[in-house]
Amino acid sequence: MYRHMEKHNYESAAEAIQAVRDNKLHAFIWDSAVLEFEASQKCDLVTTGELFFRSGFGIGMRKDSPWKQNVSLAILSSHENGFMEDLDKTWVRYQECDSRSNAPATLTFENMAGVFMLVAGGIAAGIFLIFIEIAYKRHKDARRKQMQLAFAAVNVWRKNLQPSSSLETQDDRKSGRAEPDPKKKASFRSISTSLASSIKRRRSSKDTFPCVLNCACLFQLVKAAF
Repeated sequence: MYRHMEKHNYESAAEAIQAVRDNKLHAFIWDSAVLEFEASQKCDLVTTGELFFRSGFGIGMRKDSPWKQNVSLAILSSHENGFMEDLDKTWVRYQECDSRSNAPATLTFENMAGVFMLVAGGIAAGIFLIFIEIAYKRHKDARRKQMQLAFAAVNVWRKNLQPSSSLETQDDRKSGRAEPDPKKKASFRSISTSLASSIKRRRSSKDTFPCVLNCACLFQLVKAAF
């Protein structure tokens, strides 16, 4: 930093300020009062940053001068009553250009609108996926209940038909009646076999198996049995 400043050193403040205006220098460090005055008169200049290495001006007097105490009190009084500040505003910080604010830029809602839109889109997508998951779960539970009902109905009919068929066989033998029609037995077996195979196929392939088809097959099964 020191070598860069030494390389671009100028003999006077006026030359350095002109070099800043000509884009030969990026910045110029000098007395704050002089820089603020130049920035207020030339609209293409601006002062930035905080003040550093503060120092004050003094009035030289003879040692043990009787005016020393009076002058010090007068300067202190001028600071306290705002006279020095009025002089600074009138002669140093007099603005010929439009007033410019050195305050840092702040973020507004328009700058953050994209972030809020992204968050809102993520929330909407999450709610949509939750509804899809609930609908799929209900569909899956309903299909499982249909399967359970179908298997339960088949088991009940099997339990009810087996004793009745054995009793009919014994009664037929005692009474000398003829055996049931073999075609009816064949149709009963074919219907029960097709019903069992379709239920197994539905369980393995997870296809839709309406309750109406279950009822129709059970009705044909009972009809064939009797």
